[in-house]
Amino acid sequence: MRVDGLTISIKAGAAVAAHRIVQYDGSGGAIQATGPTDPSFGVSDLGADSGAALDVRMGGIAPVDYGGAVSAGDPLTSDADGKAIAATPHTHTENTAGAYAQDATTDGASTVRIIGYAFVDGEDGDIGSVHLTPGQA
Repeated sequence: MRVDGLTISIKAGAAVAAHRIVQYDGSGGAIQATGPTDPSFGVSDLGADSGAALDVRMGGIAPVDYGGAVSAGDPLTSDADGKAIAATPHTHTENTAGAYAQDATTDGASTVRIIGYAFVDGEDGDIGSVHLTPGQA
């Protein structure tokens, strides 16, 4: 199923495989995302070699390579290879000791970023679909 949405063309800052979650590379290009805290912004369409034009889907429903078991409706984030996996929302523990101490897990670096929500069930190696709605879990 193909549902057209917003697609941009951007320079690939490194080789990017098809249907992978991407992030900005800091030099005006895009690279594959490498984890759930990366500021992902879209999903590659056909992939591209380093320095080539890369089409990135930024809106609508896009095909995405699943990197694990996913259920329709799951919020999706990136694994180390830019594949979509179910996001685990950031949590913190309450301070029950009676004295305030900063919880080191609440900094911005641990924020789980999502690319959107799974449109279909699937597992590692499947090309599934994501409703692109970037945000935080």
